[in-house]
Amino acid sequence: MHPVSRFERFGNVTIAAETYVYELELQEWFASMQELGFARQPDERTKLTFPWSSDELLSGQKAK
Repeated sequence: MHPVSRFERFGNVTIAAETYVYELELQEWFASMQELGFARQPDERTKLTFPWSSDELLSGQKAK
């Protein structure tokens, strides 16, 4: 675990939020969850379709 601090400054006042990050390899996560009795569900892939093309979005025009 690694400590993480986030500071918000408001003029003369600083507020710190403290938390921790736990890092591990994905396969280790799967193994630990399986040891706890959880079963991994199959991966799903979905193709997203956006209402506008990137060119339309960047130019400020939207497709009708």
